[in-house]
Order: sequence, then structure tokens, then C-alpha cells
Amino acid sequence: MKNVNVLLPPGAELVDYQFEFGPATAARHSYAEINPVWYNGEEVIYTTRSSHVPEGYKYLGIKRWGDLSYASFQVLPYDHARHAWTSTAQLTIRYTSDSSARKSDSRHLKQPSFFTNQSRLRDWYQTADSRNYDYMVISTPALYAALGDWVSYRQSQGLAVQFADINSILATQLGANDAEKMRNFMVTEYMMQPFTYLMIVGDYDTVPVAYLTPEPNGYDTVPSDFFFSDLTSNWDSNNDGRYGEYSSGIGEGDWEIDFTPEIFVGRISTNSATEVSAIASRIVAFDSSNEPYKSKALLPAAFLNYSDEPEIGMPQTDGADFFQLAKNTVLRHFDNTTLYEQLGVVASHPSDYPLDYSQFNTLLRGTDYGLINWSAHGSSVSSSRKVWMEDVNGNNIPESYEMQWMNLVNKQSFSNLTATGGSVIFAASCYNGRIDGNESSLGEYALIKKAVGVIAATRTGWYKVGWQDPGWGGLSSYNYHFLENYAEAGHSLGAAHAHTNLLHTQYYLFGDPIDSGGIIWPELQNVYTYILYGDPAIGHNTMPAPEGEILVYIPTGGSGFSRDQQHPGHS
Repeated sequence: MKNVNVLLPPGAELVDYQFEFGPATAARHSYAEINPVWYNGEEVIYTTRSSHVPEGYKYLGIKRWGDLSYASFQVLPYDHARHAWTSTAQLTIRYTSDSSARKSDSRHLKQPSFFTNQSRLRDWYQTADSRNYDYMVISTPALYAALGDWVSYRQSQGLAVQFADINSILATQLGANDAEKMRNFMVTEYMMQPFTYLMIVGDYDTVPVAYLTPEPNGYDTVPSDFFFSDLTSNWDSNNDGRYGEYSSGIGEGDWEIDFTPEIFVGRISTNSATEVSAIASRIVAFDSSNEPYKSKALLPAAFLNYSDEPEIGMPQTDGADFFQLAKNTVLRHFDNTTLYEQLGVVASHPSDYPLDYSQFNTLLRGTDYGLINWSAHGSSVSSSRKVWMEDVNGNNIPESYEMQWMNLVNKQSFSNLTATGGSVIFAASCYNGRIDGNESSLGEYALIKKAVGVIAATRTGWYKVGWQDPGWGGLSSYNYHFLENYAEAGHSLGAAHAHTNLLHTQYYLFGDPIDSGGIIWPELQNVYTYILYGDPAIGHNTMPAPEGEILVYIPTGGSGFSRDQQHPGHS
């Protein structure tokens, strides 16, 4: 399924619409074949086949992206009765409009092809020629003072930096909690003067983090800064005190969230002015440099689960499969160094080095890499590999007592570094970015010691078992789209992260048609839990982004990909 979004003029009101699918062709696979379970290393989520037949399309209401107004539709171009797939549709919309309601938009906030009628943007909206500032920093005066060199650097790029004192914000703003007070302040600021970047400087006990609840009526919350990125949504549409619940349509959960990133958000999560100063200096050195190492990538990957483990019938998931695909696509212009599992009963792909804690530490400490991306199971202070060491009983089934856990990377890995260049890190492991622990998490510590930006999970990240290509969804698809935006398309770090969140919600936030109840909230948890530590303006380019298309993989387990088909229509 996907979202089809139709841009509307400012002040438009929807009168009615007509939706008609085109001719259908037989599907190559049934939904049952391409609906693997969710797994996080400890818990498995799956449901039995449902007799419910989902609608072919559903109107999701009028939504906003900054000043832009659009009608959103959820489309499932699959006929369950005939097991047929439709590649085209005709959508006709009737609306009223106010010609005097012409507004401004910020061009860098668009995602290419987000709207089916994107060409109408210039007819209905105009771009602001000037702004008071581009970059907001929310912190304390003492921590902001430690950013002196960084502020000078960003302003030399033409980015006007504005400081806001978190203590003043919390003392003067209304809200149910501190995170809502801070967001209400930002909404007011954005309405008066749209800005691009927000950097939060301070740990969660100094500058609040939001606690979101992706599971409908759930009890487990996820610390997230995405709450501060999407400023035009109602995060508690059903008024139940839970923010960000998954919704399958109007009237269910928090259905008035559109996930559009009005601003790009990052956080330096430390209350130490000395550490803030060191991180800021590293960011300036990295961002102003053209050193060749910035195009080098270090890619260690472990088995996430073996075949028939943890349950009989579950396919194998090797993190190296993801990197092998990435090397040939979104990382094809990088100098890639791989570390894959070579121990145990099952060996992974051939790699430059065997996966090993000591080997990873040697490379990490002694060689500069512009990009580090690992795939493994994790905790708040480390990531680990699980190795099927021996088939003791000879039944060719991995048993728990045949497994051995080994360290892959931990906080000590970022101590005693001789390589001084900064890195962008994607930590594809659970809890590596836990922001509210008693000590700094692995992701936070990596930023203090080495990185300029770290994308890491504050809680559990969910992956799809047997992942083969981005169409499967789950954590590896999220990781892939981040690399697509940052490493291939060259977006700034914050824009790459925010647009990964947006794209993920447009393609993967749909209840699987064979699942009773639509078990899909783990996908939303991935969006919430992977937050950005560091400067969102890394890689900022003052040139406009080129127009293009979103590339999406066919979720059939095959190796090929095709361009997303635009749904023809008019308004």
C-alpha cells in the first residue's frame, strides 16, 4: 500500500472525489508469501490470516506540510478476490478555493514526487525571499556559549542562528508536559518565521524529550525528538493522553498525524560544556573538509537470526545481506570495508575482515571512516553478535544452548582513538541510543568521542525476518532509505533523517491485509525510536535539491527494483 497525496490551493475545502482503478493483472505472489513476522531479538509479533477484505482506497483527510495543504488517500491496488494487481488509477477531486489565500512555502521541505500534482506548486504557492533566521538552537546559556566556533561557521554559510533558552520556554509556555510546552513554543516561532533546522543541546533532563506511544492503546512509550519535527499535526487526536498512536484511518488512534517534517532536528545530548565544545569543533572540522576518508564506509554485520530460529519455519536474516545490496546501490560510490560473520555452523558472505570485536576496534580506532553502519542486536551500552557455534545434536536446527553471544562494539570501542576524523554513524541495534538511562548510551558516547552525527534507537527497533530488499519494510528498509537520502542523494544529515521518516510512513505504515487488526505499529516505532544525535545541518547545501523520483523496491524477495508508478489524476 502507499499514500497518494494531492496538493490543494491555500484555503481549499474538499467537496467530493471519485476514485477508479485501471485494468488489473495477475499478482506473482500472494500477500501471505510476503508477510514475514516482526522480530527484535527477543519478541516475535505475528498474527493469523484474517477474513477481512481491506478497502482498495481510503480518504485520510486534509493534511498540511508547513503552509502546503493536501488531500491524502491510502491506496491498496490489489484485488483480493481475483489476486490481481492494478498499476494505475484515476482520481478526480472537486474543491472550493480562495484565490486571495496565497501563502509561502519553503522549497527545501519538499520531497520530490510527494504530491501527484507537484507541478501545481508554483501556481498556488510562492517562496519567501527572506527570513529572520534559519537555525534554532534550544539549550541553556552556558551550553550555547560552548558552540561559539560552530555558530560562526554556520553563519559563514549564510545560516542565521537563533538561540532560545529552554528555562524561559518552560516557564512561559502552556502544555500538558515539558515536551508539549517546548513544541508549542516552536509552533509559534515557525508560524511567525519558518526556519529549517533545530539543534537541541542538552540531555533529556535539561531539554525535554517527548514520550510517544506507537502501539494503539499501548503502555510502552518511546523517547523521541520526532515530536519536534512535525509541527502541523495533532499528536493526540483521540484525546487519550497517549501521543503518536498508530492509526489505520480517520477516527482511529491519532489519525491527525501527517508525519511531514516542517523542520530537521538533531540533539547534542550532554550537559557538559566541555563535551559540547569538543563535539562542535569536530562538526566544523568534518563539515568544512573535503578529506577522501569521508567517502569511506565501515560496515560490520551480524546474523540477526538463523533459519528455524527462534521458531521453526522462520527464514534466516543476515545483516550482511543488507550491506551487500547497499554496496551495489546506494553506497556504490563509497570505499566500503565489510566485516561479516565467518565463525560457526553457517558462514556469511565473504568479507574484507571476519566479524570480530578486536578487529572492529582496531579499524575503528586507527582508521577514519566518514560513515559507520552496523547491524546487530544491542543494548544501551553495546551491540552483540549471536553465533551458532556447533550443531551439537546434529538436527540442523539452531538451539539456544548451541549459541554463543559475543561483543561487537561497546562504549570502550570509542576510547583511546588515534583516528581523529569525525564520522556519521547508523547504529542498527536496539537501545543503542537510549537517551534516558543512568549513564550515556553507546550512541551518545560515540558522539562525545568520535561522531558528528549518530542515528540510534532509544528503545527497540523491529526488523522483518528474512529481509531481502527494501520492499520488505522494517529496520533494514529504514536504514536503506537513510543511506539513499544521505550517502547517495547528498541531503544534509537532518534532511536525510527526516525524509527517511516521511518516506517510511508513506509506504510501510499500513496494516498487512492478511493480519487481523493490522499489526503494523512496530514500523511506526522504528520512525519514533531512531533519533539523530548531532548536527542536522551536516552536509547542508545552499543549492536547491534536484527534482527526481522516489525509488522503491518490489516486495517479492527478488533482486530487481522499479520506479514507483505515479497514479494519474487531476484536481
